[in-house]
Amino acid sequence: MRKKYLNGILTGLLLMGFAQLRSQTILDITSLNTTQLNGTTPTNGICPGGSYELLFNVTLGSVNPFATINVFIVDTNNPFNPINNTSVGDTSFSFALAAGATGIPVFVDIPFNIPAGDYLFYLVVNAASVTPPPFSSDTTDAERTRLQLPRATMILDTSALTGNTNIFRTDSGRVLRSFDPITGFPIPGGEDVVLSTPVPQPTDSTVNFCKGDSLYLWNPDSLLSNTEHVWYRDGAQISPPNSNLGHLWVTDPGYYALRTINSSTCDDSTAYIGVGRPGFGGSITRGISGIYFHSYDVDTALNRIGVGNAVGKPTRFCHGDSVIIEARQTSSHPLGYYEYQWVANGTDSISTDYRIIVKQPGSFEVYITEIIDSSFTCQVKSNLVQVEVDPLPGSEIGTPGATICFGDTIVVQDTNTYVPSNIYTWFANGQNLLGVFGDTNFVKIDTTLLATLGIGPDTSLFMTLVVTDTLGCDSLSTPVVFDFQLYPDIALSTNDTIGLCVGDSVIVSAFTTNSVSSVFTWYDLPGNNTVSNSANYKVLTDGTYWVEAVGPNGCAKSDTLYVFDLTINANAGPNQVVDSGAVVQLGATGGVDYYWYANSPVYFNNPFDQNAQTIPTQDTTIYYVEVVGANGCSDLDSMFVFVRPRVPDPLEGIANTQNVITPNGDGVNDALDLSRIMDGASCEFRVMNRWGSEVYLDSGYDNSWEGQDSGGNLLPDGTYYYTLRCPGDDFRLKAAVTILSGSSN
Repeated sequence: MRKKYLNGILTGLLLMGFAQLRSQTILDITSLNTTQLNGTTPTNGICPGGSYELLFNVTLGSVNPFATINVFIVDTNNPFNPINNTSVGDTSFSFALAAGATGIPVFVDIPFNIPAGDYLFYLVVNAASVTPPPFSSDTTDAERTRLQLPRATMILDTSALTGNTNIFRTDSGRVLRSFDPITGFPIPGGEDVVLSTPVPQPTDSTVNFCKGDSLYLWNPDSLLSNTEHVWYRDGAQISPPNSNLGHLWVTDPGYYALRTINSSTCDDSTAYIGVGRPGFGGSITRGISGIYFHSYDVDTALNRIGVGNAVGKPTRFCHGDSVIIEARQTSSHPLGYYEYQWVANGTDSISTDYRIIVKQPGSFEVYITEIIDSSFTCQVKSNLVQVEVDPLPGSEIGTPGATICFGDTIVVQDTNTYVPSNIYTWFANGQNLLGVFGDTNFVKIDTTLLATLGIGPDTSLFMTLVVTDTLGCDSLSTPVVFDFQLYPDIALSTNDTIGLCVGDSVIVSAFTTNSVSSVFTWYDLPGNNTVSNSANYKVLTDGTYWVEAVGPNGCAKSDTLYVFDLTINANAGPNQVVDSGAVVQLGATGGVDYYWYANSPVYFNNPFDQNAQTIPTQDTTIYYVEVVGANGCSDLDSMFVFVRPRVPDPLEGIANTQNVITPNGDGVNDALDLSRIMDGASCEFRVMNRWGSEVYLDSGYDNSWEGQDSGGNLLPDGTYYYTLRCPGDDFRLKAAVTILSGSSN
């Protein structure tokens, strides 16, 4: 068959230029420079992918300068081989090739994917480029046999893996494809990838597996005779040539390649990567000549965030606090993402988020699954995080909130048992009082401290207590709120201490100076008897009194009034015995102002003189002196003047007429008594002032004139003149009378 096919080709070539056979240009291939695989003896064998030097002669005619000479290949056994009549090399020269030129080189590149078989080569030159034209020629001299490369298919054996879903798919999503080195045809469903060496781009050649797993690579032709295996990782040889190394376990990431060497074939060759295991249900998909394995180590480091008062390990915090435990959120792979499953206490699934907030004690861990391109997953379990929660120390203020009087002392105390190792910190309206009171479970707060804290009666006081134990746990008490009412600021209308004249009285009023509406009550001491239920009290006697003002919320204040007697000792002098008609010298002591009067009409030269002179009108006259001291108080004393008896004188009644009245209501000398002169007669009584004007007239005097005018108004103190006219005479008496009532002249 081979000869028949070859003869057909030659017959066609000869017929093409039969008529001009003697004028055609003939090119004759003389050799194809090949050697055996051992590099010593020339051979007619060619190896796929090899480059060879073809030599030819110009046996007839000539080739013009710059003519292109092409080398074509023909499969002598398969007329349908796509490789037939394709150019595998060409050459041209700047000079002409005349008949007789020999050993002219052309370099030939043998296609890599040609199958085994018998091949021949022929030369073609454009007819315009040869002399004589127009024919070109070829030769059958260079038939060669293709030799196979050593069989080397590297298998990624997924059937040997357990619990993994690794597939032969690149990170860029490509299904890798090349050609089948046996059939020479492309593998359907994939695409060719041209790789760089020694390490390709991972996005086009990566197979992922989980750290801790392993992948099994093997060559199904590993038992062929004279075949040695050399494995490479990241371009570095990891094994010497060895016929027993047709397999390899991959546990570390890297770019892996296999090279097989067989002395009976063209040369050594690089293995192809496949997936599956022939004979075990898998299929072999041949692709690239090396592969990058990425061992994924899922990051399971957990971070703790926001632990309240955590100290040391395990994670420890106080009741009421919380801790955030979070896993890595972003995959290191550009197409990767994480899924999470948190587990509490070994069994309870609690969250699928990347973080959890822990408030209760227990043990917590997370299963992290890294997913790449929906076809690769790795799952790992994190380390266990043990969480302990410490109880809070007690903190509760026992004093209830209330409305109190501003100025009272506030005592607040923790109701729990005092623990010396704890720290007690008090706060007033958020202000730390530790520097004021120190570490104590109770405090006393007075008005002075409140003022320094800016707290007044128009604000509220919020007291809180923070108790911190040795673990750093602290608890905050419920706030206790104190509102305030002002105390009434009490004052008196008099001084707190006053003097009171004997027999006098004074009204003392209590009031507030800060506008606090209050109820007032007066008490005496020492009996604390209520003496007045109003703000006013009329003081009649000396003693100690206090008044209480009660404002809103029962806020009360008091003030004390001290009352003492203001006394003087009036002294009218000793009693005297005088002769009738004698002038009596009076002399009083004990004060600064004096006023004399008597129990019967008498004559005074000046009743306001401390040492006044008088003439009694009766045998016995009582003289009174009112003495006013420097303190304004007055006292009264008396003395007797006795007149020695004498022979009666007919005019004695007139001579001893009353010449002074003291109309002060004391019953002594209040009215002018002329009864002895009138002797029962009905007489006219007329009074004139010192200018002679009538001020009073009574046609039937009854001895009741008390110094008033005819209109009933009391006349000013002074000396007045009167006449007494009785029936049977013109004037029975004309005399002067002095009014001493204490009013101004």
